[in-house]
Amino acid sequence: MSAIKRLNTILSANPPYLPSTLQAAVRDQKNQLFDDFNVKVTCFFLGWIAEKFPDLVRTASKHGHEIASHGYAHQSIYAQTPEEFSEDITKAKEVLDERLG
Repeated sequence: MSAIKRLNTILSANPPYLPSTLQAAVRDQKNQLFDDFNVKVTCFFLGWIAEKFPDLVRTASKHGHEIASHGYAHQSIYAQTPEEFSEDITKAKEVLDERLG
């Protein structure tokens, strides 16, 4: 199988309804594929996801990927006051910083 076809197969095989053990296997395949081709990506984590699944953040960082966030709850900026937006971003950053040490 070509590298591109392998990549597309793996990247498209992680719908959220898969059992957690299968999700972990797919995640491990993605990490191995990225390592095989020395590819670094930006991984965006919502703060609540980082709280619930801290190993996801640590694993991505361990593999040398950039860690980023779309806030704690991924709410529309237009639905928040400036204070709410600031609180959401600050909380997400604090959670990620805690997970990354």
